Amino acid sequence: MADRARRGRARGRQQAEHGVSASDGVLRADGGRLWVAAANLADGARRRRRVHEHRQWPHLRVALGRARLARGARRQLIGVTRLAQLPLALALADHASFDTFVAGDSATAVEHVRALAGGGADTLWVWGPDGAGKSHLLQAACRAASAAGRRAMYVALPASSPAILSDLEGVDLLAVDDADAIAGDREWERTLFAILNANLSRSSALLLTASAPAQQCEFALADLASRGAGAVTYRLAPLDDAERAKALQLHAAARGLALDAPAAEFLLKRVDRDMAALARWLAKLDAESLSAQRRLTIPFIRELIARSAPRAG
Repeated sequence: MADRARRGRARGRQQAEHGVSASDGVLRADGGRLWVAAANLADGARRRRRVHEHRQWPHLRVALGRARLARGARRQLIGVTRLAQLPLALALADHASFDTFVAGDSATAVEHVRALAGGGADTLWVWGPDGAGKSHLLQAACRAASAAGRRAMYVALPASSPAILSDLEGVDLLAVDDADAIAGDREWERTLFAILNANLSRSSALLLTASAPAQQCEFALADLASRGAGAVTYRLAPLDDAERAKALQLHAAARGLALDAPAAEFLLKRVDRDMAALARWLAKLDAESLSAQRRLTIPFIRELIARSAPRAG
């Protein structure tokens, strides 16, 4: 706790030094000195390899440092905005949107979810293996619904208490992730059953995901399995390697990174291939490329993978 407090104070001093401050959940850009434009120009020049003179690098490092501070401050502001829009304080992943989602063989399911995010009422049960993109899809729906002015709520189970779902009045889209995680918990099962029942008479959207169809989720409450089976059910198919590479490139582009097809394929062949793991690797590559001021080339990716490999005792 003491270390965390010291890091927080140090971060605050850095933000104050560069004109960025946050207080009581409200972000301020003192005097407009976020340096975003200068940092973006410097970062773009670095990524396009148009900075050639050695004496320019110190100025570039300063600008990139300010860019990192500005980006962190911006994320704080986005988080505050999301909390104002979402009735439940569960943050959405930064790049979980329909723009970065590759449907593959699940286009029908994705289009149905997208339509509900824009408006409409229905109950969907979306199932598939880990890494198929279920969480991404639900969070993309919540982000799109919020952007359309609708009230969206995302809940990942298991959660602390069913009480978090006790008041759903005014919620236009409810997304419940990993519904099968509460199988055997009578209180949670009764709560989900009540929500499924209530949604039959409400003009709202209810999206649930699980690792299997409702009747195969080993719910103790037979009525819950039956009601879940009555929802429109889709299987979310895992992506093949070409589709994963495309998804990686879309996620990279959302971060402002250039990841060409050979580099994406190289990464796919050397790390875990589920999209959650790939997204974590992309976040690491983003941070390391910014720190090292290097592009996402195959040699750079190979070097980072080698550094990240566990060392033999």
